[in-house]
Amino acid sequence: MTDVADYLSTLLQRLPQMDSVAAEQMLSDAALKHPNDARPLLLLAAQYAHAQQMDRAEACYIEALQRAPDFAIARFQLGLLQFSSARPAAALATLAPLDQLPDGHALRLFKNAFACLAQDQLQDARTWLLQGIAGNIDNAPLNGDMQKIIRQIDLLNAPSQAAIEVPKEAPVAPPMEHHFLLSAYNKLH
Repeated sequence: MTDVADYLSTLLQRLPQMDSVAAEQMLSDAALKHPNDARPLLLLAAQYAHAQQMDRAEACYIEALQRAPDFAIARFQLGLLQFSSARPAAALATLAPLDQLPDGHALRLFKNAFACLAQDQLQDARTWLLQGIAGNIDNAPLNGDMQKIIRQIDLLNAPSQAAIEVPKEAPVAPPMEHHFLLSAYNKLH
């Protein structure tokens, strides 16, 4: 096993046991110690995004892409963050290189979905998301996020259907899993 693999394995084992400040410090240190490896920056960006520090997350994704321009998941996550920040033009520019991935690649299919969302083509977006989920066998959490977007599209497309399914006596609460991407999408309209 190489030193790089060893350090990544150690990082991933230690992260769940750390508080956010310690995790950020450990990931920052790893990014400095391994200037040719974009992966600790991807993890640091995710840490910042989880802490709602979106500017710092975006900076880390950008730095990861400077280190590894073909790092598709970093590019996708940056585009997702930009789209969720109501900057669809920036997101689509960031995501455009994903067109170089093979036709059936999940990230390319998800990128197509966001292009449709930006054009208010909800059904087409839903179709691309479903195809991407079907093709994504490596990243179950990403599929979960994309399924949340599909549920939000379904709610937007069928508000009367949702009202029928809820008994009149039941209080109507906002959906528990309102995905940040659809929240931003709704702000654009």
